[in-house]
Amino acid sequence: MKKHLSLIVLILIIISAAYLGFNFGLTKHYDDGEISFDYPQGWDEKPGSNSSQVVSFQPSPNLNININKQVIPPGYQSPEDYILNSTTAYDSGFRLISSNKKTINMDVIYENTYKIERDGNIYLQKEVWVPKNGNLYTVIYTQKVISGDPLNDLGSTSNMEILTAQYGFEVIKNNFKVNSVLIPAKTPFWGSVSIPSLDVNWGIRSDTVNGYNSVFYYGESSYPDQNGTMGLLGHRTIFSAPFKSINQLKPEDEVVINDYLTQRKYIYQVVSNGDIKWDYKTDPIKFPPGDNNLTLVTCYPPGTTQAAWMVHCKLIRIETIN
Repeated sequence: MKKHLSLIVLILIIISAAYLGFNFGLTKHYDDGEISFDYPQGWDEKPGSNSSQVVSFQPSPNLNININKQVIPPGYQSPEDYILNSTTAYDSGFRLISSNKKTINMDVIYENTYKIERDGNIYLQKEVWVPKNGNLYTVIYTQKVISGDPLNDLGSTSNMEILTAQYGFEVIKNNFKVNSVLIPAKTPFWGSVSIPSLDVNWGIRSDTVNGYNSVFYYGESSYPDQNGTMGLLGHRTIFSAPFKSINQLKPEDEVVINDYLTQRKYIYQVVSNGDIKWDYKTDPIKFPPGDNNLTLVTCYPPGTTQAAWMVHCKLIRIETIN
């Protein structure tokens, strides 16, 4: 009986591997001069969907693997071991399964695994973080679980798919190498902000407020993954006027930050709008530590520098970017 069960499991693995398009041991090689790794032969390279994604793979409808590179902005402090650890993360369905620090190809890597429950679905997410050359390189594996426990139930077809997909992830991870050659970043953005009710989406940068298609991050404020208030400044009449309609925001409208440093999506909710600060030049706007909040700042009246118009938001949930 045990012999028959082992044969059945082996057959399921072979079928699942064929479905995912590769044979164990057969690989292709990716090398852009800066990042190199092997990956299963049957997987097709796809272009990234945002400025931090170098390349991505989707060997099945329920699986994504993204390779990312993000320049670390001045003053950024990464979370300990790159672990997402906050009350909001827990309330958003993130459960840390394991965390490891190891050395692969002479580089120190941090590997974290999460089980994520969202909208009635379960996801397994495995992450590899490589800080090097002033950049954060990441390999993010996200698998939607169709049935069973993604780590233990290896008897179902869906989890045979997970088993073979995780083999592909291990191939990438164990051959992942960051070279000394640096390719310039695609954009100066380390994230983006979108406001669905206004149908706008802008890059986030730390170097200048006078940039097109972008808003400016206040360096003295907190990053989305840190305890404290994040501040974003945008023009209202010039340089793409990203905050020209900011006065139309209503309480409970959502503001979404896609953070390429943590590869997370932070969803905020408007609490109040129209806080006007006339003395901001002598008493600068403050971004207090503590709760995870967001303050959007622009000029008032529009096109002048007489006062600062502010929108206050609170963090309500965290999601994966994938």
